[in-house]
Amino acid sequence: MKYLKGTTEAILSELKSIKSTTDTATIETQVKAIIQQVKTNGDKAVLHFTEQFDKVSLSELRVSDDEITTALNQVDAPFLEVLQQAKANIESFHLKQKQHAFLDNEKRGVIRGQLIRPLATVGVYVPGGTAAYPSSVLMNVLPAKIAGVERIVMITPPSENGINSHVLAAAQIAGVDEIYQVGGAQGIAALAYGTESIPKVDKIVGPGNIYVATAKREVFGLVDIDMIAGPSEIVVLADDSANPSFIAADLLSQAEHDTLSRAILITTSEKIAKETETQIYAQLEKLPRKAIAAESIRSEGKIILAQNQADMFEIMNEIAPEHLEVQLENPMNYLHEIKNAGSIFLGSYASEPLGDYFAGPNHVLPTSGTAKFFSPLGVEDFTKRSSFISYTKEALVKEKDAIILLAKKEGLDAHAKAIQIRFEEEKKMRTATKTRTTAETDIELALNLDVQEEATISTGVGFLDHMLTLFAKHSRITLHVKADGDTYVDAHHTVEDIGITLGLCLKEALSDKAGINRYGSAYVPMDESLGFAALDLSGRSYLVFDAELTNPKLGDFDTELVEEFFQAVAFNAEMNLHLRVLYGKNTHHKIEALFKAFGRALREAITTNPEIKGVNSTKGVL
Repeated sequence: MKYLKGTTEAILSELKSIKSTTDTATIETQVKAIIQQVKTNGDKAVLHFTEQFDKVSLSELRVSDDEITTALNQVDAPFLEVLQQAKANIESFHLKQKQHAFLDNEKRGVIRGQLIRPLATVGVYVPGGTAAYPSSVLMNVLPAKIAGVERIVMITPPSENGINSHVLAAAQIAGVDEIYQVGGAQGIAALAYGTESIPKVDKIVGPGNIYVATAKREVFGLVDIDMIAGPSEIVVLADDSANPSFIAADLLSQAEHDTLSRAILITTSEKIAKETETQIYAQLEKLPRKAIAAESIRSEGKIILAQNQADMFEIMNEIAPEHLEVQLENPMNYLHEIKNAGSIFLGSYASEPLGDYFAGPNHVLPTSGTAKFFSPLGVEDFTKRSSFISYTKEALVKEKDAIILLAKKEGLDAHAKAIQIRFEEEKKMRTATKTRTTAETDIELALNLDVQEEATISTGVGFLDHMLTLFAKHSRITLHVKADGDTYVDAHHTVEDIGITLGLCLKEALSDKAGINRYGSAYVPMDESLGFAALDLSGRSYLVFDAELTNPKLGDFDTELVEEFFQAVAFNAEMNLHLRVLYGKNTHHKIEALFKAFGRALREAITTNPEIKGVNSTKGVL
């Protein structure tokens, strides 16, 4: 083991200068190639790499129910009982981690809340290789089950004798849905992309070697992952009250994982340091995994002699260990000093393996200093949050100006507009429908000043039908007129009552006349004739009719009724209307020019103008 001592700055500087000799660039290249092969060739690539790396030729990737049953029968009852006990402890701890949805309505008209939803499918990687890890199955699967994950898929590397029966037993007890015989980068790629046999998952969890960790890093973003786990590590803080044999045993419990595992003792006591080192080498001799643990202690083991207790915690917090044991007198008194650690073990009898297997807190922990920003695996890692909001119009109006200001300051005008548009006055269609019934006539009239559709005119007076159709076309309005009058006597009542009803509908549809041009005029030629119309939607009824209609009749239509029609329209619409035939010979042409000019002048007058605010009048009313 390497001794480090001196100032805190010197010790931390030396720790930072110790760099891994692992060729990560080469591993990354190899892993990328494996992932691409699995993505492209699916099961074929998985089987190929399994044979290449695990030296096992498989015909089926999925572990059958019969194989699981056989494994259960091979496992002794005491071990199954211990798994059940561990499961109970893990569940009781993780049940307390469950997050809950919430809803608040602190402000009137505002509902805010959060939904908690489980992930649909999770892939669990269980290491194989130099040891079997049934405990890892429980630690990864049980939080997912508590979170409500519907489909849990486990992968683990095969061996010549199949999958370890203790691992399969743990999977059965934990509630794994599917198990596949695949490990390494190819297993991670299969979970990320899916193959013919292995389903694509939403998240991959579980520790593995550097190839597994690199593969998880490569597929992150396509799927979620728990963390990038490095070699296992432990830091023990000890004073003179600690037992050196306990410390040595706990350090070796991590050293036996991997030759790259880090076992570090930080103490202020040279006596504890020397006695612990002696115990380490003595206990090493009795370990079945001596070769691995010895290399770990030689290359990665450290004994740090701090100058005082404050320095011990400063160094530890900078290391941010996966496992931290506090073997100090009254260890609970030091919890507030611990800022960065994955899992904390307080006191001489809270040995690290207690957390690995049985106590209940999760043993999937952040490594390599990532405890500064990562947390142990937990129920929340298998859930996702969605927020929701609901605002009434009344609630939004109170906040709209603040939102619009923020959006405009960020230069996102469409964001601002999305709020503004909800409070712009809705453009109301200017429509009106009226019926007028007298002793002589029944009139039904409907118009829409903002939409032009084909006019339907049926008055019983053919010439008037023709004129009203032209008027509707040139004013670009929708006009529907149906009249049933005493035309068997004459057309007088029908023509006048239609004029009255049209005027009343125009008045209703224009309402307060806000934003309209108000004035309109138009010249319309009709062959040899020229008609002129000028009008003011002033609210003052007046008609000037200057047209010499030389023919008293056009077919059955009395031409004198033209003036009566316009008189009825002008007085009931409350408009000032001037109509004039400047010249012409054909009476039909003269009247047609007037109806068209009236339609065009009306269109100009009723058109809304964005530059006109409110009513176009100095009096403020029309």
